[in-house]
Amino acid sequence: MSIIYEALKKVEKRKNSSKGKRKWFFLLLIFFLFFLGVFYGVRNKEKFYQKKKSPKKITPSSSKKEKKYILEGIVYDKKLPLAIINHKVLRKNDTIDEYKVTEITPSSVRLINLKDGRMLSLLLE
Repeated sequence: MSIIYEALKKVEKRKNSSKGKRKWFFLLLIFFLFFLGVFYGVRNKEKFYQKKKSPKKITPSSSKKEKKYILEGIVYDKKLPLAIINHKVLRKNDTIDEYKVTEITPSSVRLINLKDGRMLSLLLE
């Protein structure tokens, strides 16, 4: 009978010890989730407290419209090539609006924007 009694005591100790481990596990899990929430809240604090701004409406007056440049013709001469763009006759280094003519070839004209340096190539159709 004492052997059975000893076996029951061992089983009961195991049950009690596993209950204690479970309690610690759940307690640690709760603390971990709590600190994770605090960390996430601190990192994204600006998102939570910012007022939402209304989207900016684009009106026709505030939007930039690109002007179309049409290459109407080229009179090519090695000494003095000419290009006709939007009814204007232009030579190398002439300007049209904010663009400067940098190169004239028999089939194309290359322009550069004086404000931001963008290149524009016009091909003769």
